[in-house]
Amino acid sequence: MKKTILMVLIGLAFCMNALAQQGRSDLQIADSLYTLKQWKSAREYYQHYLKDTSTNAIAWNRMGYSNQNLGLYEEALKDYQKSLTNKPSPPLKSAIFSRTARIYSLMNKTNEAAGWLVKIGATGYNIQPDLDTMADFKNVRQAANYADIKKKVYE
Repeated sequence: MKKTILMVLIGLAFCMNALAQQGRSDLQIADSLYTLKQWKSAREYYQHYLKDTSTNAIAWNRMGYSNQNLGLYEEALKDYQKSLTNKPSPPLKSAIFSRTARIYSLMNKTNEAAGWLVKIGATGYNIQPDLDTMADFKNVRQAANYADIKKKVYE
């Protein structure tokens, strides 16, 4: 009986180790596909790796950016929010703020974009070159209150 229990425990330990290895390899594959800008495939691997309970802020951010590049803006916003709730580093937080502002601009929600641009400015990141030149910020630049938005970003 003791041998049977021991064998079952060893088998469980082996299975758990194999599952842990699979999770790491999913993340590595997802990161490789992300680097290659294979957004759809990267998204699939991030979804498999992250499930809904992961606390990996970088992986949530990368899945968000994959969704953003696929035009899945609402999904990207959810992913960025999950990344923010998992204590991202300051540089990652700035990137998330910028990407969120870009999405809201692309969705022609300039007031929401402006709010995120103000958050970026508060981090010390100089968003002005991006704001003045990136196609994603075209709707913000064309907003009637663009001068006010720029002023708020740099107060």
